[in-house]
Amino acid sequence: MGAEGQALMADGMQVDPEALRARSPKFAAAADKLDKAFQDLKSAREAEGNCWGNDDPGTAFHEEYAKALNESDATFTDLGEALNRTKEQLDQVSEQWESDDQSSAEGVENAGRAL
Repeated sequence: MGAEGQALMADGMQVDPEALRARSPKFAAAADKLDKAFQDLKSAREAEGNCWGNDDPGTAFHEEYAKALNESDATFTDLGEALNRTKEQLDQVSEQWESDDQSSAEGVENAGRAL
């Protein structure tokens, strides 16, 4: 471990696993906020209903609107999932860094004892 609990690599890269773990919940919180906004948006949309009518222009509008709506809904969902995955991956990376650092330290200690 380097200064202030940061794991060091030979090329000088530093990682602070505790800082990663401390900040990763912000990604899950952002996903929760996004989901809340999405649910509010869906509720508002549903409250309006089919306000463009069922005549030919209204039907034509609805066809294009439905396509755009499906795409935007998928984007909201995908972004929320990506934020949650980022949180999980930051946690995994921090655990892996600590594990690798501990293994390296044990290897150095064992090599030192062998001398």
